[in-house]
Amino acid sequence: MKKVMIFFLLMLVSSSAYSQLQQVAIPDSDEIYINGLQMYGCYTHEEVIEAWGKPDEYVLNVEEGFRDYTYYGKGEEYAEFSFLDYIDYLMFATIKSPEFTINGIFTAGDNISKIPASWKYRHYPDEDGSGHLSCAPPKWVEGGEEIVFITVYYDERGMITRMEIGSY
Repeated sequence: MKKVMIFFLLMLVSSSAYSQLQQVAIPDSDEIYINGLQMYGCYTHEEVIEAWGKPDEYVLNVEEGFRDYTYYGKGEEYAEFSFLDYIDYLMFATIKSPEFTINGIFTAGDNISKIPASWKYRHYPDEDGSGHLSCAPPKWVEGGEEIVFITVYYDERGMITRMEIGSY
């Protein structure tokens, strides 16, 4: 009986420690992360490559002041990111590829039901059942208006087809 009690005690302690580890590993739900890089954070070219891998296209537009990274998936799927070059600031993102996730929770190809309910802010359905959501973490909504938002486009089945972050 003593061995059984020790076993259950060890299981309880290890599951508690694992649970705490998991809580630490989950990105702050009040921020927007794309595969570990925080939207509106500052990252060097080397940090981007380390986090996301080598892009299929890289354009440094000195005149415009942007660094653009494009990653191609299968077919026409892609992800495109723009950084303000002089301060390494991740400013814009378009994601059509399931390889890039928002906070490790949802991505292109997922059902819109995976978006945290607290993020859903405005819903714009179309007649055919498709549409888009304008959503933001609670921290980024002030006085009824989004300060920072993600526009999530979905098809008639509710599957995410594209996500845009930032203003275009």
